[in-house]
Amino acid sequence: MTENRPAFTRAYLDRGALADGGPMTFTASSTAVNRYGYALRNDGWRLANYEANPVVLWAHNPSIPTIGRSLTALKDDTLLAEITFDAEDELARQVESKYRRGFLSAVSVGFDMVDEEGAALAWWSLSAEKIHDEVFYDLAEISAVPVPGDPKALKQQQRSQLATLGRELVDLFDEVDQPASDVTAPDLEAAVLAVLNRLGISTTPAETATIPESAAQGFLAALKI
Repeated sequence: MTENRPAFTRAYLDRGALADGGPMTFTASSTAVNRYGYALRNDGWRLANYEANPVVLWAHNPSIPTIGRSLTALKDDTLLAEITFDAEDELARQVESKYRRGFLSAVSVGFDMVDEEGAALAWWSLSAEKIHDEVFYDLAEISAVPVPGDPKALKQQQRSQLATLGRELVDLFDEVDQPASDVTAPDLEAAVLAVLNRLGISTTPAETATIPESAAQGFLAALKI
């Protein structure tokens, strides 16, 4: 196993796990290009070694005790991680509390790049194309981190909020006798702007709140719901 792992990929936190005190579900890896300039294909993940030792670390630091464990699964174009924090460890309790209160939102995966037979590769000599198309990724650990490797990732709760607003758009402009939603166009516009602002996207109020149904459908399509 190589000492220095080349990538740490941003995760998405699932808002549904925050309220009940149970495990938290993350999209631990996406197929987006990361800070290192390459993307990982989802079917390249090798999970057997991690499943035998499913550790969750703080900031990729193996010199301190683990703060949790994780169940992993591959779904569509994502690597999912369901994390349970150690309730008897002080650091783990602090980290978990920061996730639940919104002061942390990301995790990161540490892995070795290997060939089809599982032999470690000199990742620094690989092109972005070969990493994406030919290499396999042997997951070693998952870490809670303040700064992730994928700058484009969104927390799942934010994606969920946008998806809900998209459905409201369709309901609002659906030509039926009894509309499925009583939200008004100005209300919806204000809510959308609020979510975009939370995502760090600069916005200015629109001159009009009129939104055609075609725009609503396009919004949903962009979110892939």
